[in-house]
Amino acid sequence: SIAREADKVFYTLAGPEISVATTKAYSAQLAAMYCMAVQFAKGRGKITEEQDSYYISELLTLPGKMEKTLEDKERIQWFAAKYAN
Repeated sequence: SIAREADKVFYTLAGPEISVATTKAYSAQLAAMYCMAVQFAKGRGKITEEQDSYYISELLTLPGKMEKTLEDKERIQWFAAKYAN
């Protein structure tokens, strides 16, 4: 695999892909890079401890926000049909 061939590897621990290939892996990579960026900013003194806590807590709210969005399936389908083509 690519991970065995690479010199450096950053495992996201996203688990196996069940549905659309790479969707979960992509989302996990975005979250991991977001966390890295926040930690780099904190390490360089560009953000405070409070900002760090806020940014990570906001990231942790994403699953609930995504779930709420997906629960609004009918309205999303209506908009998709309205604006298709």
